[in-house]
Amino acid sequence: MLPQSGKDGRDIESVNAWLRAEDWYPAGLQDVVWFGDDGVGNFFGWRPKLAIAVLWNPEDGDEPFRVGSVSDLWNFVAAGYKIGP
Repeated sequence: MLPQSGKDGRDIESVNAWLRAEDWYPAGLQDVVWFGDDGVGNFFGWRPKLAIAVLWNPEDGDEPFRVGSVSDLWNFVAAGYKIGP
């Protein structure tokens, strides 16, 4: 997870500003606050109005890879991107 602000560009404010400035960033994800990544290109975000977490990769276009609670998404990643046992 990323700190709220920092000096190296690896913080919530910088990552969100960078993503939103890219011409390929989907308009449908403007409400997401990105707060971390999984280390392999997928971003963790939060949709405040929907109270739901999202896991998204820029290659996914405008549809998140997975949605759910923060703990559900973290468990999914920790389990090697597999559902169930």
